[in-house]
Amino acid sequence: PELDRAVIRALAKDRRDRYQSWGEFSRDLTQTYRHLELPPDSISDTEKFNTIKALPFFRDFRDVEVWETVRIATFRRIQGEKTVIREGDVGESFFVIASGEARVSKVGSPLDTLRAGDCFGEILYFEDTQARRVTTITSANAMTVIEIKAQALQSATDACQKQFNQAFLRILID
Repeated sequence: PELDRAVIRALAKDRRDRYQSWGEFSRDLTQTYRHLELPPDSISDTEKFNTIKALPFFRDFRDVEVWETVRIATFRRIQGEKTVIREGDVGESFFVIASGEARVSKVGSPLDTLRAGDCFGEILYFEDTQARRVTTITSANAMTVIEIKAQALQSATDACQKQFNQAFLRILID
């Protein structure tokens, strides 16, 4: 409500009803800012940075590449028992689990359980064309995933792409 009042006053039709100086306007905005709250599902960039930094997948990333990942990634909170990706669907993203667990299945048969630091859907990053998902990933419980679109990573700096490629190679070796 405080922000609405400040905006309405700033846009008032009659000049006498508007703010008479930038200082007056900024004081009201500063007061408004003190009462603003982030939506409950929002995650600050600092929290994203710290989350990424703590995951084994990103262990060799330098701070600059972690910040670039913060910039190109989307953090998503997913409730338990929700399908994240479905086999047969065309995909354009891969995911790293920040918290929680996910079940991997194919044709309804369970294959594996993934935990924080594990990734899925990454094979699409290496495809030149859109490919279909070969497994279904379902959240086993409430989880947070870091979603990265393959195109966003392909547009990232060479240093950032190199770190992702090395992380994917470590997964293949393991």
